[in-house]
Amino acid sequence: MINISYLDYYLPESYEKAKNLLSEINNEEINSKSLLDFGGLENVAVEYQLSNFEMLDLLMKRYIDSGNEVADIDYIICNGADRVFWEAESIPHEIASKYNINKAAIIPVNQQCSTVSSSMELADALICSNRGKKILMLTFSRAYDVKKRVENVTLLGDGAAIMVLEKKGDVKVIDVCSRSFKRTTNILDMSKLTELQKTNASFYMKTTIEELLRKNNVKLEEIKYIIPQNLNKMLSKLDAKNLGINYENFFVRNISRCGHIGDVDTIINLKDFYDAKLIGLGEKYLLITSGAIGSNLTYVAVLFENN
Repeated sequence: MINISYLDYYLPESYEKAKNLLSEINNEEINSKSLLDFGGLENVAVEYQLSNFEMLDLLMKRYIDSGNEVADIDYIICNGADRVFWEAESIPHEIASKYNINKAAIIPVNQQCSTVSSSMELADALICSNRGKKILMLTFSRAYDVKKRVENVTLLGDGAAIMVLEKKGDVKVIDVCSRSFKRTTNILDMSKLTELQKTNASFYMKTTIEELLRKNNVKLEEIKYIIPQNLNKMLSKLDAKNLGINYENFFVRNISRCGHIGDVDTIINLKDFYDAKLIGLGEKYLLITSGAIGSNLTYVAVLFENN
C-alpha cells in the first residue's frame, strides 16, 4: 500500500457561466437543459493569464514553500497526451530541469481523464517493489477554443494539479482496479442516449467497483462516500441508483463550481473531500473515474481510507 502525502491544485480566478458558453458554442446537438438543469453545470473555470507550464510551476513553488524536498523524487508521472510535450517544450521535462529533479524518470501515461487514477496502480507497483520511494504526478487541462469545451456530456474547464505518493501520508491508497470496455456512443446529449447506453456506462463502472471491493474483502455498505469526476450530476445519480446507495453520499459539489477539469478533477475532488473532513479515521471511500482511449473507455475505481 502507498499513501498520498501531498495534494494541491490551481483553478483560475475567472469563471464563465455554463449557459453563456453553451450559447456561444451554439451546437444544436447539445440539449442545454440537460447539462444545466439536470447535469448541474453552472460555472466553468477559464484561464486567461497563465500558460500550462506556469500553472504547474506555481504549484511546484507552493510545494517547495511548504517545506517539501524535490531532490528525492524518483519518478514524475504525467498526462501523456501530445499537448503536454509539444506545447513549446516538454512540460514535465521543463519542470524537472527548473527544480533540479535530476534523478527522476519521467513516465507519460495517456489515459485521458483517468490518467491520475490509473497511474496510482503504477505508482503502487513501483514503490512496493522498491523501485522508488517518492512519485510526483503532474496534470493539467486546457481548452483554447470555446467549441472544444464540449466534452460528451459535460463542459471542459481549465486548471492544473499535483500529487505526491510515497509510503507516508494522511490518505492511504488501499487498492486500484481499472477495466476497459468498448465505448458505445459519442452522443453529446444525455437526453438522446438510449436506456441501454446509459445502463451500459453505469454497469461498467459498477462492475469495476464490485471487482475492487471483492478483491479487498470490503462490502459496499462499508463505503462512506464515492468521489466521481466533475462530469454531470445525472451520471452520478445513475451510478447511485445502480449501486443501490444514497446519492447524498456522492461528493459532487465541484460540478457546479468549475465544470469538468479533465484529469485534474481527481486531485481537486480528493483534496476538497479530505479538507472537508466528512469521514473519520479508518473509514473507507472510493474515487471513480473514466477516461477515453480511442473507441474504448477505461473505468477506474480507487479504494482509500484516511490515516
